Amino acid sequence: MSPIPIAGQGTVPAESEAPAIPALIRKVDIAKARVMLTHAPVPSLHMSAMTMYFPVKDPAQLQGLKPGMKVQVVFSEREGRVEVAGIRAEE
Repeated sequence: MSPIPIAGQGTVPAESEAPAIPALIRKVDIAKARVMLTHAPVPSLHMSAMTMYFPVKDPAQLQGLKPGMKVQVVFSEREGRVEVAGIRAEE
């Protein structure tokens, strides 16, 4: 598998993460390194579609993102916590 690009900040190894999931940004909180998303189901993590805040692994990924933007999100689970490992705007 090829790496997945992350909002101009490099790549995330595809084999270590869930597949990219479509989502809509509701809020961006750079100070707390989190983003509120409405996302499609994430079968690999047994998550149904929902709207909630998620911590972001690298806060630099949030630069340039705004509410209302459609994005592709890669979620990862670490120590029982789901976080955004990668996020990029849809073209």
